[in-house]
Amino acid sequence: MDPYVTATTFSNYGEVVQQVYGAAGISQLTRNYTYDSSTGRLANITSKLPNQQQPGQLASVQNDTYTYTYTYSATGDITRITDGTDNQTQCYRYDGQHRLAEAWTAMDACAANPTSSAIGASGKYPYWDSYNFDASGRRTQDIHRTSASSTTTRDYTYPAPGATAQRVHAPTAVTYTGAISRIDTMTYDSGGNTQQRTINGTVTDFTFNTENRFSGANVHAAGGDQLTSHLYDASGATLIRTDPTGKTLYAAGQEYRETGGTVTATRYYVQVGGLVAVRNSSGCFWLGTDRQGSPNLMVNTATGRHNVVGTPLMAVTVPPKAFGP
Repeated sequence: MDPYVTATTFSNYGEVVQQVYGAAGISQLTRNYTYDSSTGRLANITSKLPNQQQPGQLASVQNDTYTYTYTYSATGDITRITDGTDNQTQCYRYDGQHRLAEAWTAMDACAANPTSSAIGASGKYPYWDSYNFDASGRRTQDIHRTSASSTTTRDYTYPAPGATAQRVHAPTAVTYTGAISRIDTMTYDSGGNTQQRTINGTVTDFTFNTENRFSGANVHAAGGDQLTSHLYDASGATLIRTDPTGKTLYAAGQEYRETGGTVTATRYYVQVGGLVAVRNSSGCFWLGTDRQGSPNLMVNTATGRHNVVGTPLMAVTVPPKAFGP
């Protein structure tokens, strides 16, 4: 079997500065990491594959730059993330309590304030999101814009405060206006867990076991109820998940999925605390993750073909680990 990670290089401070995935060949992935010399914070991740048009050369397939230099706060708030493959930047702005207030895409390295008219020219998968909070820290509204003509506003409703009020921090309704128009509602049990929610007209009931872990969800769909349930091992980890289409067993770092009498397996590989590969019936794939551990690069180890994801609005097609309802 070919190796998964053939080399890992560390800095004098123990930081990973390079990882090489796989043996030499068309799919050998090299990932380089650089850090801010003053703070030690991650500054850049570059991923490269062999250039099939120029043997012996590497071609950059991902270059995500985390910039902390001129608008970075002392508390570690990220102010922008630049995708070096096309120089699209995701910009972040915070309020006085370090809560995210604005997030938007730009091609000018966040030089200008976001505007609806500028969304369309802000690169791939453009967006501009805004978040508002009340004096107690509850989110009262968020606005999601994907173009000058497509805006969705969500307003949150909470219980009125008072001596007998319960769970005043938990929203009871979310009202959508704009591109989407609807009202979603939520209720809670005495432990604060979501007991029932209505999303776009579909009601789901949730149950929890005696250890306050998620036990089941019953979606009252138009075609009939759809039940999902979880069974846990002695340590509290999810052991078996049963959903309307089959069952999944989580054991020994693998997932065994039974659907219609057929069992398939998915295995995840971790090295120095990070996810590096996934193997299933379709083959083996290298995974590159961002600073939060979310996959944003996938490479087919058989062909060298890759899929790069530059914004959080898109998702790499990787068999997901199923947690929660």
